[in-house]
Amino acid sequence: MKIRLALEGFQTPNHLPLIVGIDQGGFGEAGLEVELVNHEAGLDATAAGEIDLACSTPLHMLDAPRPGLRALGCFFETEGGVLVLNSAMEKLAAGDAIRLAVPNGRGLSATIAIQILRRWFESHHPSIGLDQIRTTAAGFQHIENLHAGFEAAWPCFANLEGVEAIERQVDARFLSTRSVGLENLAAFELFTGAAFMKRHPEVIERVVGVVSESARLCIEHPMIAREIWYRHVGETPDGLTDSIIEDTCTRFIAPLVRDKERWRAAWMQLDEQGLARITGNEFEALYD
Repeated sequence: MKIRLALEGFQTPNHLPLIVGIDQGGFGEAGLEVELVNHEAGLDATAAGEIDLACSTPLHMLDAPRPGLRALGCFFETEGGVLVLNSAMEKLAAGDAIRLAVPNGRGLSATIAIQILRRWFESHHPSIGLDQIRTTAAGFQHIENLHAGFEAAWPCFANLEGVEAIERQVDARFLSTRSVGLENLAAFELFTGAAFMKRHPEVIERVVGVVSESARLCIEHPMIAREIWYRHVGETPDGLTDSIIEDTCTRFIAPLVRDKERWRAAWMQLDEQGLARITGNEFEALYD
């Protein structure tokens, strides 16, 4: 059976359990032909039955109601946060404005980024004003954005941009959500649609099994995972990517478990702040 799995963005080592499942034949042995496709609205398409499966961060199951979307479990979690130049920290403390690069200029994601900066300064310096942080839609090339004139970037992952900033000696600070009392949402959850889940429960079971085994391979054999990544992307090995993959493989989760409690605290925190875009019933429905 051929199934399409949507990724909301380009492939990174965070997707290795999916890539390993294809490369090592796990999906094939389960009778599945899995195609990874980039789809900007992958969760919407999955909820509508246009795509069979999707991989996305838990933030994107909380930022809009998507009737029919079902969460299957988390296979990866890292630390998420804002990467901000130390010179920008000085500017904010002095009352000046900085430019914050975000994938989309506005929305819940950008709001959380501003919260991180404001919460950090509230505990270290006089509070900063909302007009001091100017968000601009600039995609996901966070380190390049910092080199191009932006002074902060979000959302950054500790295993990706965090490692890269250290390797490339970027004079910046990583402010994680957890460091300022916010729930972490830097993770990958697997999703399907309610209709697909009802029609093909055995397919869902097989997919979850393969992803779990592939994640376990990455955890236990990062050198093999590294070889698979380079083969998949057709790139020459380099030190930065090696460091990223080594860090990333420590963050995979196996087995994949369908657990509504994993993200409940995040939803509750957003709801208490009036930022959640789904109701309690809609959150519960994700795990029906």
